[in-house]
Amino acid sequence: MEVDIDEETLRTIAETTDGRYFLATNSEQLREIYGRIDALERTRIESTAYVNYTDRFSLFALPALMLLALEIFLGAGVLREAP
Repeated sequence: MEVDIDEETLRTIAETTDGRYFLATNSEQLREIYGRIDALERTRIESTAYVNYTDRFSLFALPALMLLALEIFLGAGVLREAP
């Protein structure tokens, strides 16, 4: 495939910005370029992650409180244990 690019300008931009210019004309060259890029210095990126938590305590506390009240009510009245 014929590609018309201005290599001189791209090389100048890479040189000016302390970057690198690569040109691959086949898949083997592209694989080699990716290998060279992968070998460059890697920088760890530290980021802050925010997590929204939803409190679900009330979903369990209210039914538990109702069951406790039912147990006290029935234990003091209808289902009272005989001595």
